[in-house]
Amino acid sequence: MKNLFVLSSRKSSRDGAFPIFLICLTIAIFPIISCATSHQKPVDPAIASGELSKDAAEPTQPEDQSIEIEQKWGVKILGIRQTANAFLLDFRFHVIDPEKANPLIGRHAKPYIIDEASGMKLSVPSMPKVGSLRAKGNQPDRDYFILFSNPNGIVKKGNKVTVIADDFRVEHLIVE
Repeated sequence: MKNLFVLSSRKSSRDGAFPIFLICLTIAIFPIISCATSHQKPVDPAIASGELSKDAAEPTQPEDQSIEIEQKWGVKILGIRQTANAFLLDFRFHVIDPEKANPLIGRHAKPYIIDEASGMKLSVPSMPKVGSLRAKGNQPDRDYFILFSNPNGIVKKGNKVTVIADDFRVEHLIVE
């Protein structure tokens, strides 16, 4: 009977090492897999079914303001959130009509945010090789983003902000 663990001088060292490697790998991985599967948390049925409480899914702006924005500016506001450990604010919107949305998505637009609590004006950071941190283009039915600087986390979750770009102005957006 051939011994898999003995290396002969006529065979390469890889022939006997592979079975040893598989055994060691199995021994090392088995406890990790069993530990990971035994500590899974149960999923809340309300979250799994998509049903959330009203206070958990608070809108970023009132419904009537949302309809007015869509008709006047051709965009649907998806939200504004803190990102990058609260050093940036991520403003997301969906373009419905590129012509109406041009003040916001146009190449020469200079968007900024005003924090309604402190009055601070926050701009879009521009990196030397990347450029300004915002999506550019004028395609309909597409989501866009603009990242605004938030030094020292001035704007907190729950604060109201105003987004301005040329003639575009949307007030009282709640930061998520």
